[in-house]
Parts: sequence; structure tokens; C-alpha cells
Amino acid sequence: MGEYEIIGTNAENIGGCGFCWYKAGSLGHRRKTDWLKERYVEGLRFKVLRSREFRDIGMIEYARGRPRRQERCVAA
Repeated sequence: MGEYEIIGTNAENIGGCGFCWYKAGSLGHRRKTDWLKERYVEGLRFKVLRSREFRDIGMIEYARGRPRRQERCVAA
């Protein structure tokens, strides 16, 4: 691992990631982990920025959006 690494998470490895400043095993960490596990099947992606020196220092979660309806231009 370099100085920083972006980790892709899934239902199997999310429990080992630090987020929201919760300690692993705390109620808040368990709730967030359970919520993420439910959202993965809906297409949610959760990436963690891991630092060799400071461990998990950032994260981003995103999901696919709905397709935008194309507007048709009508000449007057």
C-alpha cells in the first residue's frame, strides 16, 4: 500500500472500516454498518480513503441516479 489507498467496500468487509468517528462495536457503528449492508443490494457504493499513518481518514458513498428524461426541442 502506498501512502494512501482507496478501499472499495462490500457487505463482507464494511465492518472493518472506520467511519463517522464511531468505534467498531459501538451502537452507531453497528447501525451504520447494517444500513450500508441493506443499501449495497440497491446499488450503493461506499469507498474509504485509508492512510498508512492515520488509518481511515475519509469516505464517499454514492448510488446510481435515475436517467434524466430528454427534452425535445420543437422548432417554432
